[in-house]
Amino acid sequence: MNLAGQSKRLSGAHKKLLFSVLLRNESVFLHFNGTLTVEHWLEEHYRFAYRILLDFWEENERLPTEAETYTEVESYREEDPDILSEVAEGELEDLLNYAYDDENFGVDQPASSKMESFAYKAGKKLLLEQFQQTAVEQLLSGINVDNLSSFFQNAATQSEILTHYEHSTSQSKTFGKDWDKSKTSITLSTGLDFLDKYMAGGARVGEAYGLMAPYGTCKTTLAVMLWCLAAKQNYAETLHDEFEGDKGLSFLVTYEAPLSNEIQHRALMYAAMVHRTSLDKMGMDGMSSLNADPEKPLPYEKGKFKRDIEEGIFQPEFVRVQKAIPWLNDHTVCLDFTGSDPEWPSAGHGGIAEIVNRIKLEMRNRGPGYYVKNVIIDYFGLMVDRDSSLGPQKTEDHKLYQKKVEEIVQGISIKLQCHTWILHQLSGAANSMLSPTKSVHHTDAKGSKSWAENLHFAFVIGNLNMDSLGQIACTKHRRAGRVPPSVIKVDGEFNNVYAPDNYHIDGKGKIVDKATAEAAGATDNKDYANLQAQNNLYGLEDESKVNEGDNEI
Repeated sequence: MNLAGQSKRLSGAHKKLLFSVLLRNESVFLHFNGTLTVEHWLEEHYRFAYRILLDFWEENERLPTEAETYTEVESYREEDPDILSEVAEGELEDLLNYAYDDENFGVDQPASSKMESFAYKAGKKLLLEQFQQTAVEQLLSGINVDNLSSFFQNAATQSEILTHYEHSTSQSKTFGKDWDKSKTSITLSTGLDFLDKYMAGGARVGEAYGLMAPYGTCKTTLAVMLWCLAAKQNYAETLHDEFEGDKGLSFLVTYEAPLSNEIQHRALMYAAMVHRTSLDKMGMDGMSSLNADPEKPLPYEKGKFKRDIEEGIFQPEFVRVQKAIPWLNDHTVCLDFTGSDPEWPSAGHGGIAEIVNRIKLEMRNRGPGYYVKNVIIDYFGLMVDRDSSLGPQKTEDHKLYQKKVEEIVQGISIKLQCHTWILHQLSGAANSMLSPTKSVHHTDAKGSKSWAENLHFAFVIGNLNMDSLGQIACTKHRRAGRVPPSVIKVDGEFNNVYAPDNYHIDGKGKIVDKATAEAAGATDNKDYANLQAQNNLYGLEDESKVNEGDNEI
C-alpha cells in the first residue's frame, strides 16, 4: 500500500470537469454519493458548491437545474453573508459558469458515456488523494502501537476498495455473462493416487491442504515427493509440441531439513530412483562415484529395474541423475529457512510474509515466463514458532495457528494463484500413544485443535509399524465425500510413500496382508463383523467398496 501517494494529484482543470459532471449527471452523482464527501474537496468554493448539491439531493432526490443552483447559492448567502470569502465567491461564479456552459464540452456533454468514464476515474483519484493524506497524518500523529496492525489492515482494505472503485458501476449479477466459462475449477492430479482419491481427483488453485504425522514418520518424504511430482508435471507440459505457455515452479519451504545435502539427496532418491546409500557415499568424488555402467547394474538396480534390464533400456544411476537435475532445476525452488543457506543465514524468522517475498524475488530473478504451481511448507509449527514478528502472542493466543493458516490461504494460495501444502506435527499427547492403526484427527494437531478450520482438506498419518506400514486418513474434506483410511508404506531408501494394494486393516485393528489373512482364516464371522462395523463408520456397505489399487508411483 502506497500511503505517500506517488501519483500526481488531480489537476485543477480535471477537478473542475469532475464537479461539472457530478452536478449534471445523475448516474455519476449516485455512484459517488455517500462516499465522496464535502471534506474531500480542499478548496473553499468546491466545498460550498458540493454542500449545496448534497443538500438539494437530500431534499428533492434529484439534481438541481441551473436556475435552482444559483437560487440555492443566493439563499445560503442571504442566511450568512460571510459564508464565503471574497476570493471564493469569484471562484464559485467561475465554476458554475463553466459547469453550465455546454460549449465548454463540445460533443461530449456531461451526460455522455465518455464524460462518465472520465468522472469515475477522476473521482476515484480524488478519493485516494484524501485517503492517503489522512493515513499519513494518522501515522505522523503517533498511532498506538497496539493498533498499528489493525490500522494497516483497515488501510489496505480501504485502499483496495478505492483502487477498484471506478469499476463498480454496474449491478452485481449472481450469474453474469459467461459465468459457466470463467474461473473454471480445474482439478489436477497431485501425482499420488492415495491422495487424489480423497480430493475428488486432485488439487485446485486457491486451496490449501494440511498433512499431519508424528515426528520422524514421513512428512518431509511426502513434501519432497509432492515437490518433485509437481515439477515433473510442469516439465511434461513443456514437452508438448504446441506448448507456448509459462513454466510452472514448485516451491518447497523447509524449516527443518536443509537443502544441502538432505533435500537434494531426497529429491534424487525419488525423482531418479537412486538408493540412499549411493548418494551418501559420494563424498568429495561427487556424481563421478555413481554407477555409470549400463552393463553392470548395482544389486538394488537389478531388482528395481529388472524389466528395463531385460528389455535392454536400463540406465544406470549416474545417467538417471543427469537426466533428472535439469528439469528439477527448471521447475523446483527450495527456500532453505533452516539457517544453513550461506546466502540467507538469517532466513526463517519472517513468517508468511518472508515466504511470499522470497517467492516474488525468485519470480523476478527468473524473469517472465513462469508461474507458481504450488507451495509446500515443511513444517508449519516451526514456521510459527520462529516468526519473530509475533511476540508474546505465540504462547498466549490459542487461535494463532488457525489465523496463520487463513493467512496462508489468502496470502499464498489465492494471491499467488496456486495450491499450498502445509505439513504439521501431531501434538505430543497424541503422538505418544499412537499405534499404527489408531484413529487420529486433525484436531490432534500440535498447538491448536482448530488449526485446520480454514483448510480445504486435512490428512493425518499415524505411526508406522516395524514393516514401515501405517495408515492415512482424510479427516476434513470440503468438496469430496468421505473415504475410509488407506494403508501406506514408507520406503525410506528411495524417499517414497505409496499405497500397496495387498494390505488392509483387519477386524482386530492390525495391518495384514490380505492373502495371508485369508489363508489364516482371519475373515471368520466375528472378524468380518468387526470389519463391517468399521466400514459402516465411513458410510460403506461392504469391504468391496473400499478404494484400493493405489500403486507405487
